[in-house]
Amino acid sequence: MILIYINKAHMRLSNTSLKSKGRQIFKIVIIIFVTIYLSAYVIYPWLCRSSASRDERTIELPGDGIVQNSIYGYTLAKTIKAPSSKIWPWLAQMGQGRGGFYTHEWIENIIGVDIHNADSIIPKFQSIAEGDSIRLTPDPYFELPGQYLVAAD
Repeated sequence: MILIYINKAHMRLSNTSLKSKGRQIFKIVIIIFVTIYLSAYVIYPWLCRSSASRDERTIELPGDGIVQNSIYGYTLAKTIKAPSSKIWPWLAQMGQGRGGFYTHEWIENIIGVDIHNADSIIPKFQSIAEGDSIRLTPDPYFELPGQYLVAAD
């Protein structure tokens, strides 16, 4: 009789701990789904427009018509109080294998894009024309064709 009583107590303990573990797993799943939702529908859209004014986000820009019915898109902007003649040389040399992207290169290099940001104007990268390609990643990149940004007028 004592043996049966111990078994019932053990069964009650097991059911209680299973319920507790089930609740913990349920809470973790809810936290994961909330995080994914916030990332996809709140944080990402905010990041895609946070630095641009309302006018900058709604204006039609060169290249907007290249991809028809796009699902995602973003406009980033930064106001720099300097004449374009001082800014253009830095923009002209942007790209992988050129002057970099003036971002946190250590983050980009974690994913293997081999970015090195220039800290001065590089004369050999100053001539860029419509249709020139600017590499975003090495070519090939993880055994796939590299990614490019195409300059358009």
